[in-house]
Amino acid sequence: MTDQYQSAHNDQAIPGVHHNKPEEVGDKRGSLTPKPPPVVGRWIRSMLAFGVSVALGLAPLLGSKIVPHFSPLLDLLPEELRDSLIAVASALMGLVAIGVQWFSGQEPDRATRRKALRRCVAASFLGVLAFYTLTILTVKPVKYGDPKNQSTATFLVGLIRPQKEPCTDRGMSDEACIDSVGLDQSLITGFWGNANVTFSMLALAATYLTFILGFASAVGIVMYPEGGVHAQEADKRAHLVRGSIDELLLTEKDRNHNSPIP
Repeated sequence: MTDQYQSAHNDQAIPGVHHNKPEEVGDKRGSLTPKPPPVVGRWIRSMLAFGVSVALGLAPLLGSKIVPHFSPLLDLLPEELRDSLIAVASALMGLVAIGVQWFSGQEPDRATRRKALRRCVAASFLGVLAFYTLTILTVKPVKYGDPKNQSTATFLVGLIRPQKEPCTDRGMSDEACIDSVGLDQSLITGFWGNANVTFSMLALAATYLTFILGFASAVGIVMYPEGGVHAQEADKRAHLVRGSIDELLLTEKDRNHNSPIP
């Protein structure tokens, strides 16, 4: 009886004493957290602007946002590789944005800009050519399903196909070999060899990133040809292009919403 009475007595609220729950204490502590200094706060906002806003703004180009009548370059790749490349390219675009922001106030001479532009355009041109060549060699689309209702899946293979079962015939196409091995990327990687498929993956990633970095750097150089006035004109053109894309998305959304349900 004594133990039960003491337990019940302890469970009762004592007048004049506040019983705070752990989560309430945590909330109070969180509300008392001091704000960062002005410089650190500006750094945090800059980190979000270059790290998040740049990636969101470039989402249609990188392929993480669907735009009607536009197919990004990454649509050529299998979905497994596409997602990781979008993440890496988004981070690198933030670094390019930092460079554009810094050099916009430097106003280098015309010869320096021309030289940098040539290098960026050359890197982008070679990168996209190499990327497209590698996709033809290593990315294989395979159709499956009924003849009346076929779908297509893409798979990544190595540059050299091994001569072993079930693909011993040298005249057999890679698509037919994939169909014989199985429509599963793990089975295809095991047949071609993990090292060969990994090399193809790294080569595709390197060439795509070379293209997108060269392209973004070239745009940054062209955007500030002679400083202030031209930079403002470039910003106006960028806003017009962004407005056109947003208007196209809204039009397509309304069209799909108003279309009759079959």
